Amino acid sequence: MSKGMTEGHFTIADRIKDKTGYFYSLPKDLSQCQTVACNYGETVGMISGYVYFDSDKFVRMDFQAESNLILALGMKRIDVIIMEEAAARYWSSMHNVKIALGPIHTAGKMALRVHTRHKDKLPAINRAIAELKQTGQIDRILNKYSDFSL
Repeated sequence: MSKGMTEGHFTIADRIKDKTGYFYSLPKDLSQCQTVACNYGETVGMISGYVYFDSDKFVRMDFQAESNLILALGMKRIDVIIMEEAAARYWSSMHNVKIALGPIHTAGKMALRVHTRHKDKLPAINRAIAELKQTGQIDRILNKYSDFSL
């Protein structure tokens, strides 16, 4: 998104990082579904309160946090979940749950939404984002807390 792009009551800061959300399952279940469409009509674990553009195509099972999604998958309470890649890798390593990467659900940009009443803070926020990107701090944080061994 561009600097100062408006979305309803929010202004969007500069892009922090490209992000991708995938369908995840346990490794033994991966071969059962390799397309988004094969999950249509199936129960899919999602984060409560998150808006998924196609949630009407799934039987939605909501969880309060990404950590809980991974735990439910590991306990076989659910067969497939949708989660952003870095979060899935982090929580799977924290809970020692081996996960398998399925098809891409969504791809986009991670950015901060700033309420329009605080849009005067956007230049400072964007400068901070640029500095964190230039110094590599964002990548260091993601690498520290994410297991990219899938």
